[in-house]
Amino acid sequence: PPNPAGRYVPPSARNRTGGGGSSLAERMRREKEGSMQSAARVVDNKVKTPQGSRGVVGMTQTAQKSKSALKREKEKKKKQQQQQQQEEEERQQAAAAAAASTADPEKRARKIKKTLKQIEDLKQKDASALNDDQKAKMASESDLRAELEKLGL
Repeated sequence: PPNPAGRYVPPSARNRTGGGGSSLAERMRREKEGSMQSAARVVDNKVKTPQGSRGVVGMTQTAQKSKSALKREKEKKKKQQQQQQQEEEERQQAAAAAAASTADPEKRARKIKKTLKQIEDLKQKDASALNDDQKAKMASESDLRAELEKLGL
């Protein structure tokens, strides 16, 4: 059909009846739509395996973890290792303290006697004037006396 005079028609649209463009952009668009339609038909992209087999040898079926997930796992492992080292150091310090108390019982006995003397001085003071540390020291009096008897000095 002839175009009315005065109406501009671009060269790519001249002498064509289908209405579809033959320009490079149109051809690429049609190709892309065609490939998108074929891609839309794919529903299940899982690897098909026989009922008894677990999968293809050398092919992983689990998804790879993201970098941030791997980083979080690494930090978590590092934190656990630090915590284990800290616990081990605390155990060693406790063992060293126990060994030191058994290594020199006379020294420990002197320290206990000094603390008991401080407790006696605190008993002379008004109970309401004592701070928390002093109250805790007075509460440990029976334990200290038992330890002193255990040392037998």
